[in-house]
Amino acid sequence: MTRIALAERYGWGAELFVSPALVTLAYTMIWMGEFNEGERWLRRATETLPSDAAPAIGLSMHLVAGMLDAGRGLHDEAVERFGSAERLQLELMGPHRVTSQVTGWLAASQARLGMVEAARANTGNGGRRTGQLG
Repeated sequence: MTRIALAERYGWGAELFVSPALVTLAYTMIWMGEFNEGERWLRRATETLPSDAAPAIGLSMHLVAGMLDAGRGLHDEAVERFGSAERLQLELMGPHRVTSQVTGWLAASQARLGMVEAARANTGNGGRRTGQLG
């Protein structure tokens, strides 16, 4: 949070380069169960991103938003977010550092919705998706 405060002090709080720090803070807050605080930081990160942001930051944003939805019991929405993250993964040159997290969260959310076969399909190939995403 110190880096974010420093960026704000210099008037850079809404700049694109602050987005990864905001997403990381949102991730941490959500992981600790501080959903409202995590949502606040995620919203701030969203405000700093242009619509054509790089797929890697978009993937992280969808992961964190999906975690928030899953934590709040909104598993349908979480599955949508994690699916969006997986589609963004396809735009990257190689696996992103959060790819396995996206796959795991997607499978867990699908299982909670009773989509057991889909969850198995996501985890049955080492976390690598093949074929059409949906």
